Amino acid sequence: MCNADASLSCVCTGTAFTPDANLPFAACGGEPFGMWRAIKVTIDPTQTVAYQGFGQTFAACAIAATSAETPDFRLDLENAGKFAMSNGAYELQFDALTSCIGKPQNCTLYDLNDNCSCAAGNDGISHCTATTAAFQYGSLVNSPFDGDGWTRSGSTLAIKNVTEFEYCVNGDTMTLHDSTWGLGFTMERVQAGGTPLACASRDQKGCGASNDCHPLCSGGATCSAAADESSCTNRQGCTWDTARCAGVAKMRCELQDFDIVPGCSFLSTTAKCTGIAAACGGKTQIGCGRTPGCRWGPGCFGDSVLTCSDNYAGCGYCNDNPGCTCDTSGDCLGAATFSCSDMKTSGDCIAWGPDFETCSWAEAYCNGKPTPCDQLSVTDCAAMAGCAVEAM
Repeated sequence: MCNADASLSCVCTGTAFTPDANLPFAACGGEPFGMWRAIKVTIDPTQTVAYQGFGQTFAACAIAATSAETPDFRLDLENAGKFAMSNGAYELQFDALTSCIGKPQNCTLYDLNDNCSCAAGNDGISHCTATTAAFQYGSLVNSPFDGDGWTRSGSTLAIKNVTEFEYCVNGDTMTLHDSTWGLGFTMERVQAGGTPLACASRDQKGCGASNDCHPLCSGGATCSAAADESSCTNRQGCTWDTARCAGVAKMRCELQDFDIVPGCSFLSTTAKCTGIAAACGGKTQIGCGRTPGCRWGPGCFGDSVLTCSDNYAGCGYCNDNPGCTCDTSGDCLGAATFSCSDMKTSGDCIAWGPDFETCSWAEAYCNGKPTPCDQLSVTDCAAMAGCAVEAM
């Protein structure tokens, strides 16, 4: 056991200063694609804490981890460098020599914490608690990236503008080590899906789960415009009703929302997306942009399923349409079955239109074919009309 007058180079032993046997780990690389959630965090046995006082950093003190909360740390690593990273606040407890920490007992666990403080014991050891900062970051959250938001090389996984991990994927488990933070994480592979529940349908706890919903300001005609208590209660006849919920919920669940915001849930890793995706035609421009496989712009639309022989008695326009061929007898033949949305030019589209009232061309329309349900992730499934998540 180290005593109060031990030097910083002292190698501490005993219960209070036992290094974590899980660190360091062997980095092996692997395929990190997908969504991950931390189930354990460990502090490096070589981590140090800086003592702060009077606006200066006076010493770097060796520490020994004692315990840590299960961190709410999440990663979503998608194709082409797109990612989301979410870190909820959690506490880490550790010990350090009182002779090093000094008084006042303020500390900084490098850049990891919002606040850090220590309490001196009678044995020359100070017992410290650091609280990590909460943040959300990434191209799937609110920041645009040019395709290199995350990268990997060998067994190194780099998160742009944040940090680098040494990592190892073993089946549905991934271990990460960050030497800058002095932390190791054990991650489990997860799936998640759903859509945020409408604010008006949430209970009091669910109403406070995201900043897009808030208690209802009720009363006169202008009351509903108030989104916080101070701007509600200073209006005549208005009451801030915490038992009722108002606001406009987000259209999509984000990484930090799952198992927190009503309607957004972690799911079994065997869950899958099933159903028949609704056609692109008829969607609004916003809805079109949110539907994989659909695009907004010039396009051909119509509800009929088209065949060559059903629509053409002769060869007029036959060869102008994909999948149709005029034979030597003057019949339009072809086994292809296709729809108006398959027509890529206005000429092809109109060829099916005037004579048969089948297809029409529009300069602004939602066209294309929606991605089939079984090709969607469960995260995207709920946002696609006609698709639903099936728990396996």
